[in-house]
Amino acid sequence: MSRSRFGVRRFLRDQLHLFVFTSIHFFFSLYIRIRQAYHGVRDRIYSVMYYHHRTPEIIARDVKALKRLPKHLSVILKLEDNVRNGAELERLVSEVSDIAAWCASAGIPMLSVYEKTG
Repeated sequence: MSRSRFGVRRFLRDQLHLFVFTSIHFFFSLYIRIRQAYHGVRDRIYSVMYYHHRTPEIIARDVKALKRLPKHLSVILKLEDNVRNGAELERLVSEVSDIAAWCASAGIPMLSVYEKTG
């Protein structure tokens, strides 16, 4: 009695392997997508609730764990050349105000800001 290369048992075994393989991939990818969506929503909620400009206490609480704080903080900013001058200057002023608010909340008494073009 010769065995056929294309037997029913082999076909069923291959189909079972394919089904198990596809099922594992389906459930794992579903798990990953749900996890990504959950973390995306959670991060967005945290960024709105704990935005550091709303309450200086959040910055003070974050800095409280540090052993040492600088007495003088220096920042170098860069003005982009290829952007409209007014919008880029407004961005720099916004960044400086963010840094100044952070320094005030953290308890850093002196801030120096340097920008090449003045």
